[in-house]
Amino acid sequence: MAEVRWRTGDDAGAADILAHAPVALGRGDFREVAERFADVFRSRPATDVKRAIETLLQAGIPPQSIFEFGPPLARAGAAAQAFELYTLLGPKLSPERIAGAQLSSWSVLRAAKGASAAESWLRKQLGLEHSAIDNELATYAYGKGLDDALWELFPKRPLDPAFADRLALLRAASLVRRGERGARRDAVLKEISDPLAWWKAQLARHIGLAGMHASWEVQLARYVLGEGSDDDIADVATEGSRPCEAPYYFGVRAAAESRVRDAAAWYRVALECRNPQQPEFAWAYQASSNLEQDRSLSAKLVQAAR
Repeated sequence: MAEVRWRTGDDAGAADILAHAPVALGRGDFREVAERFADVFRSRPATDVKRAIETLLQAGIPPQSIFEFGPPLARAGAAAQAFELYTLLGPKLSPERIAGAQLSSWSVLRAAKGASAAESWLRKQLGLEHSAIDNELATYAYGKGLDDALWELFPKRPLDPAFADRLALLRAASLVRRGERGARRDAVLKEISDPLAWWKAQLARHIGLAGMHASWEVQLARYVLGEGSDDDIADVATEGSRPCEAPYYFGVRAAAESRVRDAAAWYRVALECRNPQQPEFAWAYQASSNLEQDRSLSAKLVQAAR
């Protein structure tokens, strides 16, 4: 019904239907409504989208629920309309969601006006002192598959050593999960490689020399890119939160090497931590789902060929 109201220009009527549904609408419901919204507004001016969104807000629809309308617009190629939605809703979201909203805005602006314009806009939003949310931006970008952002938003090595190592790990995982080879992969390998890494790690482990070995993130990045085996990194993957982080990256490498069963097993281990606040948990869930879909499709193709 809301779709009909939007098509006839009755934004207030559509908002009233959604605000006073017989049963409270959940996230899945809003995602379904979002597809209808995109069908209506994909070819309309961005100003029409702004007016419709403002009407929904006035009706009491939560900003985070309306934010679900953005991805279908972006997938439909309505970048200007999606940008209008993201920039309107971004400031109204809770603080922990703002970085994601800004990156979503960057993504659609990049599609509409190019990488340079998008980067300029984002840096203006972040200001000069943006290092505090760099990790949030990089984590969100990886999780949403906005892999180019891991390079375009950080053209120089970050000054914060911890974030620099985290970024190297995310870049390594991004390259491997997409099977990308070329200049980017060479650059990451050059940044993290150390011919003496194994010797230093052994020395640090046996005589306890702090600082002799690379950070956990760099060690994991090297592994993801093909250096060493599971056994080589297993000993250092048992400390702190590492048992919940490492299995996801083990799964990424296994999947890239066509070890499907190993990948599925590692993703299951990651999910056993049951910590939805940890990014790797959510990524393992998505990767496991994708793996199951691929396996199901392959089985159907084999069956159809018989």
